[in-house]
Amino acid sequence: MKSLEIQSLEINNKSIYIFEDHSLAFKAWLNIRNRIDGQSFVITLDHHTDTHQPLCYFSASEKYKSDEVISYEDFYERIIQTHFENLDLYDEHEVNSFVMKLHYDEHISSAIQKEIITHSISIQWDHNSGTQSIEENEYDKQPTLKDLYTQFGFEEGKQKYSDLKPAPIPPFSYKLPANRMFIVGYSHFD
Repeated sequence: MKSLEIQSLEINNKSIYIFEDHSLAFKAWLNIRNRIDGQSFVITLDHHTDTHQPLCYFSASEKYKSDEVISYEDFYERIIQTHFENLDLYDEHEVNSFVMKLHYDEHISSAIQKEIITHSISIQWDHNSGTQSIEENEYDKQPTLKDLYTQFGFEEGKQKYSDLKPAPIPPFSYKLPANRMFIVGYSHFD
């Protein structure tokens, strides 16, 4: 069973929180938000992205134990309604109970959805391609060579392919993703 213990200290007027399990960051960020009466964002450096949805691991393990005939999606939705949507962030017992159900990759999306933090930037090393730039998204909307050959035949398809935009090169432009979790992918460090 994981510990809910968080050590805190202050260095040069900065609060430092030390804890064993990633999910405890949710409580630390909540403490900061309540203390500063506002939101901040998170920059995380890790081997992986830590961007799973709230309680997905807990939901999967509960579904596995259940004899109930229901789709995973419906079961997950019920778990979210029961344990997340009505979570009282001012009730320490409720928060502790919620954090005990969090898996180590679910703390960032949980904190964003509960408006504890505004967004996150995850710098990770696990070969994830990361958040695509505006330029990369536009490039990916273009038809492939195979699509053009199929639609126009070999010669005309080849000509149309040569008229397409070349692959973009940095520097790139970005917009914040809808889930407000920006991922810097491994490919940016090659």
